[in-house]
Amino acid sequence: MKKTIALLGLAVAIAMPSFNTVKAEQVSTTIEAYYAPVQFEFDGSYLAPPSDQRGFIYQGSTYVPLRFVAYALDKAVEWNPDTYTVTIRKPGKAEQVTIDEYKMNRKTEKLNGSPDLSALHPTSLAVYFENVKYVFDGTSKQPSDDLPGMIIEGSVYVPLKFVSESVGRKIEWDPATYTVKAAIVEASPKPSTSPSPTPTPSATPAPAGGTGGGGGVSKPSQSTLFFQVVLDLEAMERKAQSTMDSYKTDYAAAETAEEKAAIEAKARAYYSEVESQFNSRVNTYESQLNQNGYDTSSVNELKNAFQDKVDQKKAEIGQ
Repeated sequence: MKKTIALLGLAVAIAMPSFNTVKAEQVSTTIEAYYAPVQFEFDGSYLAPPSDQRGFIYQGSTYVPLRFVAYALDKAVEWNPDTYTVTIRKPGKAEQVTIDEYKMNRKTEKLNGSPDLSALHPTSLAVYFENVKYVFDGTSKQPSDDLPGMIIEGSVYVPLKFVSESVGRKIEWDPATYTVKAAIVEASPKPSTSPSPTPTPSATPAPAGGTGGGGGVSKPSQSTLFFQVVLDLEAMERKAQSTMDSYKTDYAAAETAEEKAAIEAKARAYYSEVESQFNSRVNTYESQLNQNGYDTSSVNELKNAFQDKVDQKKAEIGQ
């Protein structure tokens, strides 16, 4: 579905000169990704990756340059082309000067208000999935199998959450402004051995008249509600595709008409279940739009696009 957008879960990439020429025996894979207006905040400063290494969203994770995020986190980066190993570590004095200069050149201004999502559309990218090794301050770590590293035009892309948490940062995501914030993980305070005085309970004052003023629940933007529903629908679609692939394999291997008919019946029953789940989620989305006074025309667009895909997948079983 054209408006399906992958969300959160966030990623990074590293530009390395030795990757400028990909090995001839490697075969590229075409993926569909979404370029998104993501903002990156590190220790109160907003930084942007190079314009030719833009962040994109793939399978729910945002991919951006690792050198960008490593430098933003004040880490040096080394690449060993013989072992395909990336080492991320504390920089020396000369390296820190380079990192500080890089960060100065990558500074940008915070974008206020809701992001412009009108340009979001799937983009085909030719990538090389590689078995790259990652070492963080002497400890070997790997991203999850479902979010592997990839090489695109000489740069290796891997999850930002994976890198940030590997160097002791936590990731915070604001869907209203598309802002990723990498914050230092603070150690839990040790319990005091001295008895603490028992606090005196006090009444909580009621908010002063009306529904205005601070402290209330903020109204979600229409783009945020849409972003959330398409995330859920995309996850549903990926699961449906995986299940359909399994049915197609079984169907091709079936030796009798009875076996094929049984598989076809199971597939159609499964998509009836998917349709029920879809309708439930979209109905919730429509209710949210109505509650906040938003236009509901996107509901029918989602329904039509999803139904087209369901009909297409049902037809594939009998082919």
